[in-house]
Amino acid sequence: MNILNFLIFFVLSLLPFLGYFTFIKTSVLTPPPEPVKKGSGKGTLVSFENFEDDLKWVTHTHCEEQGSSCGGSLSQEVTSGVFIIEKGNADLFSTYYFSYLDKGSRVILSSVLNSLFYTEGLAFTHKYIDLNYGKGNTDKPITGAFYFMNAKGSGEKRTVFISLARLSKKPVRGYYFLKDYYEGNEDRVENALKYMIYKDANSKGLIEN
Repeated sequence: MNILNFLIFFVLSLLPFLGYFTFIKTSVLTPPPEPVKKGSGKGTLVSFENFEDDLKWVTHTHCEEQGSSCGGSLSQEVTSGVFIIEKGNADLFSTYYFSYLDKGSRVILSSVLNSLFYTEGLAFTHKYIDLNYGKGNTDKPITGAFYFMNAKGSGEKRTVFISLARLSKKPVRGYYFLKDYYEGNEDRVENALKYMIYKDANSKGLIEN
């Protein structure tokens, strides 16, 4: 093989991974998705069962702990499903399934979905957490999102588990969340989202025995 042929072969071999590298470049708000260790997708999902207390911590309305922020609003959204997706239809699936999300999230999840056709047994997670608290954040919410994907199969077709969880908690108008309660607790909000995913998937019978 001469040098020119070798270079052509090398470039072509990289094409399957261009979507992943594009994702890294366009993910400016949060880090790129985190691959879960091979073969551990189900185990990781089941481990989310341990975070029920974190969801209660986020969603409670005890005034003695949150001061005058009690009585605000809380929204929780979670959707989970298992889909058989062909490689050639991945972009079309992403266009419709992720259409209700913001553009940044759509780009991220579309890239991750495409990358699943070039891996085997990997799960990917992606998160966004934004905590607003203290006197300088009057009327500002606690928000978070967590996305989980896992695929099995080979060739041009994958059976893909997809779950998206989001929550938003707003204080009473004119008030703010307490700094002492929320500062440094991004991990608890993340865990709350993970539990939402587990609870939804388990209730739908999507976790294999």
